[in-house]
Amino acid sequence: LKDTQVLDIGCGTGGPSIALARDMGARVLGIDIEPQLLDRARALAQDADVADRVEFRQVTPGPLPFEDGRFDVVFSKDALIHIPDKQALFAQIMRVLKPGGALAASDWLSGENADDGASRL
Repeated sequence: LKDTQVLDIGCGTGGPSIALARDMGARVLGIDIEPQLLDRARALAQDADVADRVEFRQVTPGPLPFEDGRFDVVFSKDALIHIPDKQALFAQIMRVLKPGGALAASDWLSGENADDGASRL
């Protein structure tokens, strides 16, 4: 990932963004809707000495405010589940990815009648 352009959707306090920059050499743009989380992310990036490789930006829900084909990788951890219109979301992700780019995402999921384990505690 060295010198690739990565978009981190729902970056929160920036942990994965910072790790991608520090450990993999990526250039990361983390986006979130919560300004207080982004303030913390910026401070953590400064502390990790990667503020020159990581930018954090507040966005509003809706279309991604980036030009077509800007990113080599779109990454997201535990955020996509919160976006109601998945079809529009994935259309936006595909739009901002470069041809041949990659999407790496994970989310938590529980089925309708899933046992949450609380009864075993």
